Amino acid sequence: MPDALCEQVFERFFEVAKIANFTREELQSYEDSLKYYRDLKNSFDTARNLLDVLDDDTIARKTGLDSETIAALRKEG
Repeated sequence: MPDALCEQVFERFFEVAKIANFTREELQSYEDSLKYYRDLKNSFDTARNLLDVLDDDTIARKTGLDSETIAALRKEG
């Protein structure tokens, strides 16, 4: 990317252009990665919302997170 186009709006355009040129396998891998990220983020968000009302064992069963992660979320609280 040319230095003259290093503004945020142009960076986004270059990201989209790069993704548009992915092979079928690269695109599938990219989409799988996004799905994994979104699933994990949703688990964390759900766990944060549950911290005030549920115990750690219940949160672990409902989110799939381990007890160490839940403890860390409680500390961030």
